Amino acid sequence: LYKSYTISTGVKYQFWIYIPDLASEEFLTEEVRKIAGIFENTISDGVDEHNVIASIGASLYPKPSNSASKLIDNAIRAVIKAKEDGGNKVVFILE
Repeated sequence: LYKSYTISTGVKYQFWIYIPDLASEEFLTEEVRKIAGIFENTISDGVDEHNVIASIGASLYPKPSNSASKLIDNAIRAVIKAKEDGGNKVVFILE
């Protein structure tokens, strides 16, 4: 991940990644696919190997871009949809 990204932990959702200054929806899609790719391989803790399932929801600032609550609502709707669709999926809400 780029150093300009902000990663924070949540209560209901394990973590959030804020990506500032997105050039396009295509760039967002590419970055989210890279993040999802991390979870495609097993992860070793030195003793066991673990398969991690990641449900990812992604959203863009709505236009006009002055509504942080709308951005968060869309991201939550997207991750809920990913989980409802069986998990281990990426869902975008780009409205």
